[in-house]
Amino acid sequence: MSFLTGKGSKVYAGQYDLSAYFQSADTEINCQAQDVTTFGNNWLRKIGGLKDGSASLSGLFDAAALAIDPIVHGLVGDDTGVYVTIGIGGAALADRCRLLKGKVSSYPVGTPVDGVITANAELQPDGGVDAGDILKALAAETAATNGTGVDNGFATTNGGVLHFHCTAASGTNPTLDGTLEHSTDNISFAAVTGGSIVQATAAGSQRILVVAGTSINRYTRWASTAIGGTSTPTFTYAVAFARR
Repeated sequence: MSFLTGKGSKVYAGQYDLSAYFQSADTEINCQAQDVTTFGNNWLRKIGGLKDGSASLSGLFDAAALAIDPIVHGLVGDDTGVYVTIGIGGAALADRCRLLKGKVSSYPVGTPVDGVITANAELQPDGGVDAGDILKALAAETAATNGTGVDNGFATTNGGVLHFHCTAASGTNPTLDGTLEHSTDNISFAAVTGGSIVQATAAGSQRILVVAGTSINRYTRWASTAIGGTSTPTFTYAVAFARR
């Protein structure tokens, strides 16, 4: 068994690493059970219905530019939503995480006279909360690199979702191309079909849905296939992937 503490957890929201502002990040995945009890039964009978989820972030208020208050306040009521990845206990390679497209429905700020001002956010997932793994830890990259394979234990056949969070890009006309790759033996890798290609030219985030029904082998890795531009093009980014 391997138990974790929460102190190393990470919160990526769009192009921002907001980990330094939050003290807790709670997610939930649930299913709406439907009652199908009929005459003659002494116990309720239920079948699984639609899945849903939620995410709650609790932390400390900071009004500086590009800090928690201007970023999260600006997301309230934004129907576009924000791509969020929460690293559970950490966000190193192969660490478990939660992925969601969240819409901020509530942003309460607490101002106690005898305490620290707090800032909290409630997010309503649009499309569910997925459980996955970090395929690339947040770090700067200047050249195309094949990542390290992450072992899922078995292959899956229902696609998945990829999150790409780029916090900074520099250089002249920088470009980055990358893709999700998979393997049966953690030696020979090939690109996953069904939509897994990321292209970036600036800081930002992307959510790539790998088509439902797509087979994904036991091992997955992130591969940045090309970084272009001049004046030392550099991208600082993280990648997470969840199978479905």
